[in-house]
Amino acid sequence: MARIPRQAAPRIVTRESVRNIRPGQFMRDIMAELRKVSWPTREEVVRLTAVVLLISLAIGFLLGVLDMGFSRVLNVLVFRG
Repeated sequence: MARIPRQAAPRIVTRESVRNIRPGQFMRDIMAELRKVSWPTREEVVRLTAVVLLISLAIGFLLGVLDMGFSRVLNVLVFRG
């Protein structure tokens, strides 16, 4: 049976530990964390950006149509024409 590797317990950040951190160690920690990130490919970025833009345009159009409809209904009800 394969053993699942144990992860190190997360360090608890306290004011004291923040005051004692060295700038060099801080930068090494940042670089180590950035190496763990799963970065998207250029194709994924382009595709997902297009999806976000299309959904934003669709929702903007829908809200515009609803706004025009409510404006006309209120004009009829409040101003009688």
